[in-house]
Amino acid sequence: MALSYQVASEYGIKWIFSGGNVASESIMPESWGYNARDLTHIKDIYSKTKSEKLKGLPMCGLLKWNYYHWVKHIRIFYLLDYLGYNRIKSEKMLMQKYGYQSCGDKHEENIFTRWFQSFYLFEKFGIDKRKAHYASLINAGQMTRNEAMFKLTANPVYPELGIEKKAMSYPRHSHNYYKKDEKIFNLISSIIKKLRVINNYAKRVL
Repeated sequence: MALSYQVASEYGIKWIFSGGNVASESIMPESWGYNARDLTHIKDIYSKTKSEKLKGLPMCGLLKWNYYHWVKHIRIFYLLDYLGYNRIKSEKMLMQKYGYQSCGDKHEENIFTRWFQSFYLFEKFGIDKRKAHYASLINAGQMTRNEAMFKLTANPVYPELGIEKKAMSYPRHSHNYYKKDEKIFNLISSIIKKLRVINNYAKRVL
């Protein structure tokens, strides 16, 4: 995310195309995730785990994201939401036309993400993200509830990385255990809401 905005800013690009879509990822319990733009949170997790500061990677916190969004006017464009996206039909089309090989369920095209989702979250925290992914497809009319329930009878399959035992040995913590930027986020959100109200009022008057 940080690198995408950085490059867009450097080259004067106003739109970033995203593969995000409502059809296949509209449902997710709030307790299964946290704001990915909270750089304070990310840095604290890293420092408490590695006992060193996070450095050497492009970073984008709440302040920088709002700068890109409101000052540089960079926006995310969710193309698939304008195409009537059907994940299952799209995958079949790619197989038939281009010899595409299915990677499996959502996010399983990446080895680490598949491991994180199918082993780490499932085994360590009891979180089965397939439930949310299937629920989205059911809601979009792309999967039946019976199909989803049948697929969930089998545990997710993951690539063994040789670090499973070590990963399970670390203590489990709530995200509240780590520092967060909620106060700054809430302050920025309240300012933006007021600016929107002022802007809308000015448009009506003018």
